[in-house]
Amino acid sequence: MFIQVANEEKQVDLLLLGRIDIVVMDIKIFLYYLNKLNISEKKSDLQFHYIFPISPSRIAFKNSDDMNAFNQTMKKYKMTNNHQELIEKYNF
Repeated sequence: MFIQVANEEKQVDLLLLGRIDIVVMDIKIFLYYLNKLNISEKKSDLQFHYIFPISPSRIAFKNSDDMNAFNQTMKKYKMTNNHQELIEKYNF
């Protein structure tokens, strides 16, 4: 049987409850909701299979001044505790 559930958090919940056997979604979204549900003992029971090719996101700028400003700000941000907290929050 196949069902579609638009609510991604509910998909993770249904998987952990054993109501469904498979979930297809972005791994970072899945790990975010798994972490949010605080059910760490289930993480070891899960198997991840990458069925789609990786499609990294990109950012585009119309001018080099904006690009340089963004790059400088991002470089500074990556050295802050806020950046580390964001990584931990979303399991990057």
